[in-house]
Amino acid sequence: MLPRAMGMVLAALVAIVACGCHQQARSGAAAINVWTGKSSETCLDLAPGDTLVYRFDANATVAFNIHYHQGDEIVYPLPEQPAVRRSGELEAGVSTEYCLMWTNPSPGVAKIDYEYRVR
Repeated sequence: MLPRAMGMVLAALVAIVACGCHQQARSGAAAINVWTGKSSETCLDLAPGDTLVYRFDANATVAFNIHYHQGDEIVYPLPEQPAVRRSGELEAGVSTEYCLMWTNPSPGVAKIDYEYRVR
C-alpha cells in the first residue's frame, strides 16, 4: 500500500509543477508617508495572466500610476492620475516588474494606506 500512496503523491506533485499554477496569492499592505514633491513605489514581478488587485486611501491628493520599465522606456499600463483613494485591477500583459507609484504634489506629508494582492 505504501508504494501506491507514494506514487499518488508523486503524480500530484508532477501535476502541480507541470501546470505552473500559482498556489498562493502574493499580497502586501503598508502605511507610508510621502513628503511634498517626493515619490514612493512598491514593485513586484507579474507574469501574463496575473491580475494585480490594489487599493489605497490618502489624506491628500496624490498622483498615482502603475508602470514598468522596458529598456530605457517607461510603460504606463495605468497612466498617472490624481486621486485621494483608488481601487482597481490590472492584468499583466508582459512578464516584468510592475510598480505602483505615488507622488505627492500637495503641501505637507501625504499619509497613504495601501494594499495589493496578485491572483
